Amino acid sequence: MKLKTKAAVALLVALLVVVSGCIGGGTQGTSTPSATSHSHEQSGTQIEAQPQTNLKTVDFSELVSRAIQLTLNSTAVEKGNLTIEYDGKRIHGRYDFVITNLSDDILYLFVMGLPDDPMALIMNMSVEGIPINFSRLKGYRAEFGEIYGAKIKPSYFIVYEIPVDSSKTSIKGTITYSLKYPLFLDDPLQYPGPPIMGFSMSSRSAWWSSLTYSLPEGYSFVVPGYGVLTGSGKISGDKSMYLLYCSFIRRDEIVSENFSVSGVNVTVYLASSQYVPEEWNTIIDLIKQSVGLYYNITGIRPVNSVNIVFNPDFIRSFEVPETGTVLIGGRDNIKVLYERKPNSLPHELAHLWFGGYVGEAPFNEGFATYFETLAIQRFTPWGELYIKRQEDNIEKYGTVSINEAFKLAETGQHEFNMSVGVVIYQKFNFFLRSLQYLLGDKTFSKGIHTLLERCHGKECTILDVQKSFENASGQQLNWFFDEWINRTELPYYNVTQLEISENGDGYKLTFTISDANNFTMPVPVRIYLENGEYLDERVWVNGTATVSLELPDKPVRIVIDPEEVMANVNREFRVNGVVVKVD
Repeated sequence: MKLKTKAAVALLVALLVVVSGCIGGGTQGTSTPSATSHSHEQSGTQIEAQPQTNLKTVDFSELVSRAIQLTLNSTAVEKGNLTIEYDGKRIHGRYDFVITNLSDDILYLFVMGLPDDPMALIMNMSVEGIPINFSRLKGYRAEFGEIYGAKIKPSYFIVYEIPVDSSKTSIKGTITYSLKYPLFLDDPLQYPGPPIMGFSMSSRSAWWSSLTYSLPEGYSFVVPGYGVLTGSGKISGDKSMYLLYCSFIRRDEIVSENFSVSGVNVTVYLASSQYVPEEWNTIIDLIKQSVGLYYNITGIRPVNSVNIVFNPDFIRSFEVPETGTVLIGGRDNIKVLYERKPNSLPHELAHLWFGGYVGEAPFNEGFATYFETLAIQRFTPWGELYIKRQEDNIEKYGTVSINEAFKLAETGQHEFNMSVGVVIYQKFNFFLRSLQYLLGDKTFSKGIHTLLERCHGKECTILDVQKSFENASGQQLNWFFDEWINRTELPYYNVTQLEISENGDGYKLTFTISDANNFTMPVPVRIYLENGEYLDERVWVNGTATVSLELPDKPVRIVIDPEEVMANVNREFRVNGVVVKVD
């Protein structure tokens, strides 16, 4: 897998997968752009929906995959200046951009995140001074009618093909627009994206040099890294355009807190309508504990400062590692967010290491899930249930190997294919948990540190993961990686030939553990005694293994993998009156 631009791809997937769609036929692009689209409305010009006769209708998931590939394959670098004016109902904006390093004669424009409403987005565009007529452009259109299984009004995602001069390596252009903000107040399920712009281009990276803003009295504009903005003003500084997707405007007080954890400065933003005092303190503690835990394991600070934004306009969570920004989406108050999505915050924080410091790599989601799971187990009341649910998912949906899942994820299939998503997130997490049990905590932590150093700013694959842990442990691990990375099966443990006999003041227990799927693994075994005590053993199973133990009291129960260090086929049965549970 090639090194990818994390922000562009993650943002595109985050916006498109749960987005209700976009403007459909509601774009007006026949007139020459003015300073902003505001002037059209002020003049009373009727905006008519333009027929999209040149747009090919395709499946939604197909179009998202196409858009992701267009972004990944692009060499273009986008830079611009944005001016927005908000009047309490609409954002009126002007975006002046320069795109360099062009290698194609087509520029792709993604219009996304809006319902099928011709007044949702009024947009004009010119390239090199030539107005673009959207109704004549070729492109693709996909209908989308639900969010997370909930039916919404039919809406659309569109990719426009804009021809450009192939002899030029750079072009200039202007987009003016008027955008309803926020649409979700009328229909909470209709619009799940942050509507500062409502469109993007297929650039490999996009940056703004300046942002000029004007807000009505009483409104606040949260921009990570710049704080809470009010009134009118201008900010500058070559920041990722995707930072705007972590921004929001509110006629609301903004709650914020700043603190330092393990040498990392953290600032958290929350709209006061979402504020619940007790849960706010719980969230702050979870942030502190997670960042501290991740630093202790890795020994690395991926950034000097982190901005965490609880964005009430968005329903997904993601991170922009280049700016040290984490976005947690949700329209509920912070108590509901914490109880319903306890994994979002620790997962996105983990991406500052695996997704920011490491850069794009096929294994990043699995490492982020591993760290997220550690945080949930240690710092929330849902740890046992959370890890059990992951293992159940792996048993049910893990029908492809990790290697196969990595390849399919290159086209965004992990967002649509449950099997691919479960494998790259949850099965890889269990792969790491098993590796930690194999190597021990200290060596495993050293391997993670080695991997972060090895992959910082470089292109990395699963082979780099293997070499990093081999270097840390001094062991050859090809057998372990081959079992867990290239196979779809899970260990299937059985206990047979169980015998219990009295032995002086105690008992002797003998039994055989076998694995029908022939994994070679150290297996944790817990023996519960009649007096309520238990004994933990580590048993190497290579096909079969015989266990013989001297015990102070009669054994009544055997649990294989009691701490859920590996994904295996769970079941419960009896052997000679002893309950055996495979966890």
